[in-house]
Amino acid sequence: MAMEPETVTPEGAAKPRAGRHDRRFWTALGLSAPLVVYGMAEMVLGHSAFHFLSARRLALVEMALAAPVVLWAGWPLLLRAWRSIVRRSPNMFTLIGLGTGTAFSFSVIAALFPEALPAAFRKPGAPAPLYFEPAAAITHLGSARPSIGIASAAGHRQRHPRPSAPRPEERAPGFPGRL
Repeated sequence: MAMEPETVTPEGAAKPRAGRHDRRFWTALGLSAPLVVYGMAEMVLGHSAFHFLSARRLALVEMALAAPVVLWAGWPLLLRAWRSIVRRSPNMFTLIGLGTGTAFSFSVIAALFPEALPAAFRKPGAPAPLYFEPAAAITHLGSARPSIGIASAAGHRQRHPRPSAPRPEERAPGFPGRL
């Protein structure tokens, strides 16, 4: 039959989807952690403490770190967001996808074409703000591993539903089992 799996796997066996998800998760963690550390250090120490790179080069480094996180590791999340928009059924993935997509897109424009942004978007004498760090961190957190565990548990409940009424030996004496 076409709908049945070709090979039988035990219930707890590793699934290839989980392996791909783990690879995306750990790669995203490795790339987004430096962005978060830099973003927090910049807040604590101030922007002037990082003058060893020009603002443009620093923006390009941030973009290079955030792009794989948002576009590759966050692809399943962005796909779910797109599907929810197409189905006109907004949910958490819509919110995360629109937010991270907007932050990443704005930051790419600000990094590559800073003169294209209005002056109101910048402080006098400072470059436009970049949102690569929140886009990468939120994408990483939004696509965290527990979502597969939740989906797996939901699939288990669909395959093995609970009975709707208690078995006779579970009923209280004198109680018929239904209200």
